[in-house]
Amino acid sequence: MTRNYIFWIFFQLLFFAGFLSQNCTAQSQAMRLDSLLKLLPHIKPSSLFYQQLAEAYLEIDNQKALRYAQKAYELAKASGQVLDVQEQKLTLGIVYRYIGKNFESLSLLEEVQHYANKNEDKDLLVRVLSNLGKLNFVIGNKQTALKYFLEVREMDISETLWLDYVGYTWLARIYISQKMYDKALYCLAKDLAYFERRKIFNPSAYSEIGNVYYAKKEYDTAYVWYEKAYKKELLNDKAAQNIHALGYLCGNMGLIKAKQRLYTNALSLYDSALKHSYQSRSNSGIANIKSNLSQLYFETKDFQKAIEAGEEGYAMAQDARDYERLIELAERLIQAYEAQNQNKMAYFYQGQKISYMDTLAHFKQESDILAIQFQEKVALKRKEMQELELENTRFFYVILLISIGTAALLVIAFLAIRASKLHKKYWQEAHEKSQIRQLMLDEERSRNDLQDKYNTLEQERLQDKIDLQARKLAAQSDALVQKNNWLIEIEEKLKEKFETMPSDEAQMLKQEFKQVLSEIKQGLNQENDWINYKQHFQEVHPAFFQSIKRLSPSLTNHDLRLAAYLKMNLSNKEIAQIFNITDGSLRVALTRFKQKLDISKETDLRAFIQAFDEK
Repeated sequence: MTRNYIFWIFFQLLFFAGFLSQNCTAQSQAMRLDSLLKLLPHIKPSSLFYQQLAEAYLEIDNQKALRYAQKAYELAKASGQVLDVQEQKLTLGIVYRYIGKNFESLSLLEEVQHYANKNEDKDLLVRVLSNLGKLNFVIGNKQTALKYFLEVREMDISETLWLDYVGYTWLARIYISQKMYDKALYCLAKDLAYFERRKIFNPSAYSEIGNVYYAKKEYDTAYVWYEKAYKKELLNDKAAQNIHALGYLCGNMGLIKAKQRLYTNALSLYDSALKHSYQSRSNSGIANIKSNLSQLYFETKDFQKAIEAGEEGYAMAQDARDYERLIELAERLIQAYEAQNQNKMAYFYQGQKISYMDTLAHFKQESDILAIQFQEKVALKRKEMQELELENTRFFYVILLISIGTAALLVIAFLAIRASKLHKKYWQEAHEKSQIRQLMLDEERSRNDLQDKYNTLEQERLQDKIDLQARKLAAQSDALVQKNNWLIEIEEKLKEKFETMPSDEAQMLKQEFKQVLSEIKQGLNQENDWINYKQHFQEVHPAFFQSIKRLSPSLTNHDLRLAAYLKMNLSNKEIAQIFNITDGSLRVALTRFKQKLDISKETDLRAFIQAFDEK
């Protein structure tokens, strides 16, 4: 065991030597830490080690970053070290911001802020204030974000610390939102000079300058800066490239080409952006690109592709809980379905859009209210403590003046009485302070209980919604089979009737029933049924189609429909009736489908689809 600890310390020293290097990228840090875990499987890493892993994966793989941050927080709580717990709360709050869980992030960061203020921990306070500013900017509270950034700026810290923790880039983003573009460019120039002076590899500065020119609608200049950032990122070693940034830059360049109506160039750039986003596993990034693709197809009058891109992006945005992107994609799908006169689907997404707008407004309002209430309570407790201290000071001076005016013979007796009173007052004040601390703890517990109740209700609501959609889907499956059975029976009875009649009379009746037969065939057309069925199916199994496509990219729409009916456990006879084909044709289709999935002959296809993992 001693030998293992020696190895542990040795590799930790190697890691920190690389970590302090200016050219060490987040990707390479993550790779070193992962290698260290594999080399020493019997050693239990500290919370600091998992914190470093979470920070290294922050812009590479958000889910890994979340897993490591949660592990670090659990280890810190188990150790009982208060400062370590606050450090890991801060890390977890930052990760929550990156994955879009803004309410959870705000709650954790405010707890760390309260601790840092109470214990006058300047370093921790600078970091938490900078992250509170970034979070408020992300959720749209630009003025609140500016307040936090300026609070950090006014603290007694060096220019280097300011640039490391906040920097001028965030101020530039606020100025962009306020259309103060000259100020934004000035801030970015200062950041760029700082990075070049310290030889820090940071293509994001070029990207932010591109954002300024994009906001000014100077698209050619914006494209030049985005392209600079993209090329600089490509200069990095392939293993250490920031794939998320590459996808973001390609998407922005594609958006500019689309605005310039250079749709072929835009499609090529969007394709590259999608590849990078799939590699970085950024559901939010994929949803953004799919939204832009949907708009491009709509502008080029390819409404079907606009719908497909919009629905795929919609599913990704749901996984990421990106409500703003869901609203945008709902709007894209509404205009695409209206262009194809599919008013039913347009009305559906109109309802979804309104629902998500209400949800977003509710979250923002509740977050703002909780933040204001928390700050008011802290301010009130501080005021009470100050008043109590002031009262104690006044009492002291009164006693002092009285003691000076007393006779020398009464000094000893008076001092004894005063000491007794001060002792009593001390214990009374200590008791009052203890009560105040207990009140603050009770309020924090109440707030946590309220949040837990809200989360429970939200989970129950979502589960009820999924159960309702599952029942609807099952009912729709039965209705679809019954409808096809009914139409086929009518068609077969008519054909039998024609066969038993004389040819002249049968020919005459066929002419009379021509419209009826045509309507029966139209009723057996499954396209409209499939669109409605697919919509309900995706609400119950949102990731099913994406998962099975990753397993076999060559699957056609017909194969996906077949997979959906198998997932709903419809019998072969029911599936054949829905497709209006014979049992033999269905067996052939199932065999081909099984071959595309590349599963063994001994494996039962239906059981495989039923047990298929949708993640």
